[in-house]
Amino acid sequence: MIIVLIAGLGYVIIKALIFHSSHIKPSTTSRLFSIRAQSLIQDSYEIYTQGAVWLSYSYLLLIVTAVMAMSDLVYTWVFYLMLGVSILVTLIFIFDAEEEIKMKKDSREWLDNDKKYLEKPGELE
Repeated sequence: MIIVLIAGLGYVIIKALIFHSSHIKPSTTSRLFSIRAQSLIQDSYEIYTQGAVWLSYSYLLLIVTAVMAMSDLVYTWVFYLMLGVSILVTLIFIFDAEEEIKMKKDSREWLDNDKKYLEKPGELE
């Protein structure tokens, strides 16, 4: 079960880090379109919702393995493995989301650099 969870989380992380529509390289985009795999390119909403679902599975499995480890039904290294995977994947998604927010903020500042041309209330002739 842990292997399937790691595979699913790995797939979503690869999409978030490499195939994210906001920061994909143009060469990667052209290569994906040439092999007709443009469906791998996804936006933030799709990637983060999939990530949230897989992370919830990870936390659920972490809780279950903790209870099973305390009951001596599973080895404690299985619990530590799940703990490490959960923490690592959570941090990766947090850093990716922060980078996305920073990119959106920077693009807004770049678009709003013409404030000297805006009319203020009371300045109309």
